[in-house]
Amino acid sequence: MKTILIANQKGGCGKTLVVDELAFSFDRTDVKYSLYDLDGQGGIIHEPKVIDDADYAIVDTPGYISDNLGELIQGADLIIIPTRTTYKDIPTLQTMLELIEQNGKSSDTMFIFNAWNRFNAAAFEDWFKTVRDGRHVSIIPQSEEFAKAGMYGKSVVEYSPRSKAALMTCKTMNEIRLQIGLPQE
Repeated sequence: MKTILIANQKGGCGKTLVVDELAFSFDRTDVKYSLYDLDGQGGIIHEPKVIDDADYAIVDTPGYISDNLGELIQGADLIIIPTRTTYKDIPTLQTMLELIEQNGKSSDTMFIFNAWNRFNAAAFEDWFKTVRDGRHVSIIPQSEEFAKAGMYGKSVVEYSPRSKAALMTCKTMNEIRLQIGLPQE
């Protein structure tokens, strides 16, 4: 079973959104997966589940550095780090990068710039160029469509399929799928 770890020590960066959208993507294509919600803050649409013959494990982590985060990083096949793109997110992202480096997993890391818009990203993007180190980056735009879809317990891809939010989310989920060896939706 391949493990996909969604981690960032900062709360509100989009970890649970990514977990739900990835689970929705797997649901739409009948991929067998277990889902572990280690966050405990609520807000996740999918119920945690453990399936004996799952091909993938999706792990949502808390918005802080937990005692077992190093172990989770070491056991992950892919680490997804969602982050907002403001100057306030740089220190916590730097800490996450150091933790991933300490655990020897920098090549297994993908970044998702969540709630990206051209007004808040300039200084962050300048900083990020210095630490990117060839790692894959995907973008999920800022959009109210996520909140609307969440109210109905749906993926933004299903709720508003022609919206920019849905198109960029679908693209991001397909990039994750390719990273773990699955075909695109």
